[in-house]
Amino acid sequence: MDTVSVHDHEAFAARHLPDLSHGVKDFQVYTWRLTNWKKLEQRITSPEFDCGGHKWRILLFPFGNSNSSSNDTVSVYLDYAEPNKSPPGWHACAQFALVISNVHDPTIYTVSHAQHRFIADECDWGFTRFSELRKLFNIQKGHLRPTIEETSADVTVFVRVVEDPTGVLWHEEPPQHEAKRREREEQHLFLTARVITDDTFARHEGFDLVTFDEKNSPQSVLPTFRILKQETYSTFKSRVAAHFGIPDNKVRLWVLVSRQNKTVRPHMHIPEDKASLTVEMIRNNMAARRNDLRLYLDVITYPSKPDPPPGYSIVFLKHFDTSKQTLHGVGKVYVSRNSKVEDLHPIIHERMRWTPGTPLRLYEEIRPGMIRSMKPKLTFSQSEIQNGDVICFQVKQEKKELRYLDNQGLYSNPSDFYDFLQNRVTIIFRPKFEEPDNDHPEFSLVLSKKHNYDTMSQRAAKHLRHDHSKLRFTTTDAANGHPKAILRQSANQSIADIVGSSCVNTTTTVILYEKRDTHDQGSARLSTVSPRPVCTKLPRGTHTGPEHPASPCTSVDSCSSSLRATAGEEVPLTLVADSPPSPPSEANKPPQPSRTTLSGAGTSRVVDEVVEAIRQDKDLDPHQERLLGCIVDPSSISTTLVTSSLSRCIPNWHSSGACRGRMPSLWAAGDG
Repeated sequence: MDTVSVHDHEAFAARHLPDLSHGVKDFQVYTWRLTNWKKLEQRITSPEFDCGGHKWRILLFPFGNSNSSSNDTVSVYLDYAEPNKSPPGWHACAQFALVISNVHDPTIYTVSHAQHRFIADECDWGFTRFSELRKLFNIQKGHLRPTIEETSADVTVFVRVVEDPTGVLWHEEPPQHEAKRREREEQHLFLTARVITDDTFARHEGFDLVTFDEKNSPQSVLPTFRILKQETYSTFKSRVAAHFGIPDNKVRLWVLVSRQNKTVRPHMHIPEDKASLTVEMIRNNMAARRNDLRLYLDVITYPSKPDPPPGYSIVFLKHFDTSKQTLHGVGKVYVSRNSKVEDLHPIIHERMRWTPGTPLRLYEEIRPGMIRSMKPKLTFSQSEIQNGDVICFQVKQEKKELRYLDNQGLYSNPSDFYDFLQNRVTIIFRPKFEEPDNDHPEFSLVLSKKHNYDTMSQRAAKHLRHDHSKLRFTTTDAANGHPKAILRQSANQSIADIVGSSCVNTTTTVILYEKRDTHDQGSARLSTVSPRPVCTKLPRGTHTGPEHPASPCTSVDSCSSSLRATAGEEVPLTLVADSPPSPPSEANKPPQPSRTTLSGAGTSRVVDEVVEAIRQDKDLDPHQERLLGCIVDPSSISTTLVTSSLSRCIPNWHSSGACRGRMPSLWAAGDG
């Protein structure tokens, strides 16, 4: 199905508002732009707008309806703005669609539609669980950007007020509407339980068993249950067993808690003798009064032993695969606190179906940013292993394998890979001047914030199949996506520096790129000089360079002010007063500039038209304006010049498409 833009109102309504075969009294579209989403109030309303003789507004709960038990959803409604000012018995029949869309790409959106008879008792209608926040803040399959990008989004409502000639249209609401209304009113009676299984653990790549609130990763998708707070644990456990198709007596549920070291781990199982307690009591007693319950589903091998063996701890295993550069869960194991760490090796060999005796290295996830290598001869008690701890293992690498991984820019151990996961950032690259196409695609790369500019440039160049030295990047403004600042090539500049300066959401940022014809990082019009200096900076009176070795020179103040090259060096433009070289032959002379004579007030001067055009350009940035002083008027110079060209001062100016083939040059020996 072709994509449709939220801005194409007729096409969008045709797709998302089905024909109800009722006369349409009025049709209006209203868009409300929101910024700093994470700092919004719990309940906000849009400005009012008119449709069908009624005033409406959007009612939004950015983090879920205030009666909701968690803040992982967005709730949004169409609200009748002035119910108290309307005459008794008023009503309005409206069909509507509520949309949250990307401010830069209106084809990326989430939409829900409904119809409702608005009356005094039901003056707002919409969607309590419009969308999960994580789905709006993270890039979804098939897209290159999230719906809420850099904490900004458009909230749009399409409203059709329909005719009601009989006065009883939709007088009896469908049962599902009534159910939604009751759900909203009864939200405070429920709590939410999210259940981790071995399957969700196996799919997880990152710290802990799953991701709940980690800012650098999207939240994990978990089976979720809506439970009456007064429901008994026994009843809830039966529901969980039925959902997963497991016998009741094989279900053991562990409660997860947030530790002081910023991990979230299974801490204590719910004993069978607590079956008569309510879910709310279990939540209050075991989960530190969180709004929701976070649980791990432990499938018991021997139902006759419902409780864990005494003296044992439940430990979760992860495999770091160096060849695939992946990290995934491979289940849990109960270990005796008095057994040694190396006693895990045969268990891992069997689980992974590896040859017995395969050498292993084990690491413990202590906290984000701290992954510790474990000593095989220590006991689990001496290693301070407790319920819910995570142990990562890998096949031990030979030195030559380690060198190969290092040369390929790959990670050779879990510590480094965890660091990458902790610091990963998605950078969306977009062409700066062209619409995305095969030659200038829009694409994204996942990098570490610890990578530097060169790594980013090389990875982007590899994707584009282009010379990395001929790419130029520009950051974007977080608020509006407009170009912000050209990135200067610097090995000392980290991705964290680049991302931190360009966006609010530091897990995703947008950078614009240009494919250039020359090896510079300067402006398209007037640029910094090439990293290769025209002449080496030596003591006054000495000149050397690739064209004129060891000839005396004298700096001229008007042009010898230091020009900063892209590599950070100072390159002076030097004019030679003594021992000039022979002028170039006619065959080797560069194209001569187009010149115009300007007259007035009894004076006249010859100007180079291209130079004059550059001087009059209103779009030069401050750095470019500072370089204008390096353009020399040849008619004003009495001394003999070394063959020199504006290409020395602005070597990449000619790469601009508008100026190609019109490069001005300055020549000595009466040529000016």
